[in-house]
Amino acid sequence: MVSAQDKALIRELAAQVAEIPALPLQEEKRRLWCRLNALQPERPLVMIDQVCWNQMHLRGELVLRCVDPECRGYEDYLRRTLY
Repeated sequence: MVSAQDKALIRELAAQVAEIPALPLQEEKRRLWCRLNALQPERPLVMIDQVCWNQMHLRGELVLRCVDPECRGYEDYLRRTLY
């Protein structure tokens, strides 16, 4: 059974992730990537797809707090997305 604390933490992280696409900065990024894909780039864009996660959590941003193993998987994914 998933604890109330785990549910609340996952919901909070999911809400933070859900807010990201609505930011004005994201619309600009979408526009720039569409132009790049249409072979009309305005500036160079960089996509980073490999990250050394074990070296990234210097201030504890990636420390998992959930107890349930399944919730820990969700929490890990959401924290990395937010990072």
